[in-house]
Amino acid sequence: MDNNKARLELFRQAINTQADAEAAELTRQAKEKYAARAKEKSERSANEALAGIKAERGRTATYYKKELSRCDHEMKKAVLAHRNQLIEQLFAELRRKLTDFAKSPAYADYLKSAVEKAAAEVGSSGAVIYAKSADIAAVKQLTALAVEEDTSIELGGICAGNPTAGLFADYTLDSRLAEQQEQFSDKSELRL
Repeated sequence: MDNNKARLELFRQAINTQADAEAAELTRQAKEKYAARAKEKSERSANEALAGIKAERGRTATYYKKELSRCDHEMKKAVLAHRNQLIEQLFAELRRKLTDFAKSPAYADYLKSAVEKAAAEVGSSGAVIYAKSADIAAVKQLTALAVEEDTSIELGGICAGNPTAGLFADYTLDSRLAEQQEQFSDKSELRL
């Protein structure tokens, strides 16, 4: 009987050893699966976090690009408004100086030169010279052509027209100032 007990004990030990080995293998496999799933979950979480960070970076970059564009636009708008204000001040000062010039003795020489140029340009037959009301008397002394009032002339100078020949000449200070103002704004040095 001792022999059977010993055999049973050996059989039991063999079964326990085999069971322990199988249990250890199953535990090892379970731990590997758990580690693989944990790693996969960690990578997935890291990828999701990275995707979230990239998306937030994209939103932030877009926001700041828009903000920089808005600031740039506002700055250019302010610069243009200031530039226009300076141009208006400059030409208001020039207008005032031209008004003072029209009251000076040198203005008579300008009128004389303008009348001579106008007569040469539009001819004398049927030509009419137009001037502002304050200059009519002075212009009549300078030419034998008909002289009429032109209410559109504010600063001074003359216009001359010959309706029969279809000719017209403009020597007004108003048109020259307007022409200079237009050319001044078109200068490439003033562009942004």
